[in-house]
Amino acid sequence: MKHLILFLLITILVFVVSLVFPWWIAGVICFIICYLLKPGYFTAFAISLISVFLIWYLKAYVNDAHFDHPVSGLLSNLLGGIPTSSVFFLTGSIGGISAGLAGLLGHWTRKIVTNSKI
Repeated sequence: MKHLILFLLITILVFVVSLVFPWWIAGVICFIICYLLKPGYFTAFAISLISVFLIWYLKAYVNDAHFDHPVSGLLSNLLGGIPTSSVFFLTGSIGGISAGLAGLLGHWTRKIVTNSKI
């Protein structure tokens, strides 16, 4: 149940806040949530990665459908003729990996702060 709450919290906050702020806010949100909720290191990385991957993948897919000439086709030609679905996968992977590392950093920061005896 804690994993589901963590997933939903990251997904909803990143989706709503990314409508206003730049792309890197996903990493900041994952860092803060994983710092405050104290998940395990694997859980912090995996849930941050999966939730932001899904958001970025779906946003890229939906936004691409609204263009007269889809941007995914242009990017696929620029990247050597890869399929357009791979462009969406690469977009989601970039966001997911950066958010996963931010969530892991939030977990590690929590460990350092709680273990230091200052």
